[in-house]
Amino acid sequence: MDDVLSSLLKRQALSLQNNYKKIAILYPWGYILERKSGASKRVGLLTDYLKSESYQVWLFTTGEKKIFDLLYLLLVSFR
Repeated sequence: MDDVLSSLLKRQALSLQNNYKKIAILYPWGYILERKSGASKRVGLLTDYLKSESYQVWLFTTGEKKIFDLLYLLLVSFR
């Protein structure tokens, strides 16, 4: 009986593993979210593309210490 139940559950249960790929970007100039400079625009476009391809993006930048957790994007600011 236990074998039957575990067999049924294995077929219907969802995988709890995160199947998306992860990438970290180091952006040392700050103000990445405003996208005013050329570099911040290019990195912003890169993160948009990576998110659309189901990557989990960790973006490390300078500035005030704060953490934003957006869908597929984690922004970590530090001094």
